[in-house]
Amino acid sequence: MRGRLAAHVDMQQGQYQVLGYGLPSPSRPEYVRCLRERYKIEFHPVAGCIVSESLVSYVNAYDSVLEEVTRRKFGRDIMQECSDEAAMKWKEQRAATARNVRVGQ
Repeated sequence: MRGRLAAHVDMQQGQYQVLGYGLPSPSRPEYVRCLRERYKIEFHPVAGCIVSESLVSYVNAYDSVLEEVTRRKFGRDIMQECSDEAAMKWKEQRAATARNVRVGQ
């Protein structure tokens, strides 16, 4: 509940951000770039790998408000869109790197 309230307050002040925790995925930098450049949404890591249940609950509630607001505003799930795009770019980069390594051997 606190997370939902905090998200509403932040968004009323024009502050749009996604909260995150845990070990960053390899595609996180691209995900963050997509959200920031296309939608003016910042990413704010709030914890590393060790998180309490209350923090997980807070982050999930906060982010759920952002997802609802952005889905209404843009007519689609931009969070998932950026996530899918970031994962695809990371896989392409990894495949290209693997090809370059094999060619160079």
